[in-house]
This record gives sequence, structure tokens and C-alpha cells, in this order.
Amino acid sequence: MKQVPLAGRVIFSDWHGVLSRDPFWTSIRRSASHPLHAQLEAGMADVFASDRGIANAWMKGLLSCDQVIAGMGIRLNGRFRDDFLARRLDLDCARMQVNVELFEVLHMMRVEAIVVVATDNMDCFAHAFEHARHRRRRLNRHGKRSRTGP
Repeated sequence: MKQVPLAGRVIFSDWHGVLSRDPFWTSIRRSASHPLHAQLEAGMADVFASDRGIANAWMKGLLSCDQVIAGMGIRLNGRFRDDFLARRLDLDCARMQVNVELFEVLHMMRVEAIVVVATDNMDCFAHAFEHARHRRRRLNRHGKRSRTGP
């Protein structure tokens, strides 16, 4: 791991809303015809209501995604397995689109400063990072070129 100097320039960039503007459950929330769209929108509004504090606890890692999903009270019909929303959240987190222009600027700034990407301590991000790391190792093992990044 790279040693961080005690003095110098550090650039912090947030993931949510900065490096990526994709919302949680983007595949459902951007599809008005999805059978769970309305329930998920209402559930997310409740999660992010400031007086409830659910989002803050979730983003600090004090609540798991499963706890947040259970708290939204979304009724799944027979079409969906009980873990559908958790699996979809993990998949959507792994597929979040990156603000390429900002990413390129931050990549160039690495010469002059330490660049830190701030993500929340949510288990869905941990799952996405682990999936990406596993995929990269698997591709390398089979002699294929892996994706590169900062």
C-alpha cells in the first residue's frame, strides 16, 4: 500500500453525486414501468428523509443493505425472490456509470496530489468492489488483459 505523506496536496472526491450520478437501484428507479418502481421510490424517499436518520446510519455502515431494504417494507409478488432487491442493488452498484471527464482530470492530478475517492461504508459498495477485484483476478488467471484504472 502506498504511504501517504503527512504534508502535501490531497484531493477528495465523493462518489455519490460527483464521480457517479447514478442513484441506488438505478435499473428500477429509471424504469417507470418496473413493477417495483413506485414502492422503491417511496421507500427511498423514506430512507433519505432527514428526520429518520436511516440514510446516515446506512452510509456509516451501521445498517446493512438488508436492514434498509426490510425497513422500506416493499411487498414483492411471486415474480421476485426474497433477495431480489439486495441482488439488484449489488448489480446496479457494480454497474454505476462514472463521470469520465472528472475521472480523467483526477487521474492527471495524481502527479501533483493524492487523490482519494470517498465512498460510503455501505455493504453494497463492498460487494461491488469485491466482485470487480474477483473478476479482474479471474481474467488475469485466464491470460486475458484486465481492466486498468487509477
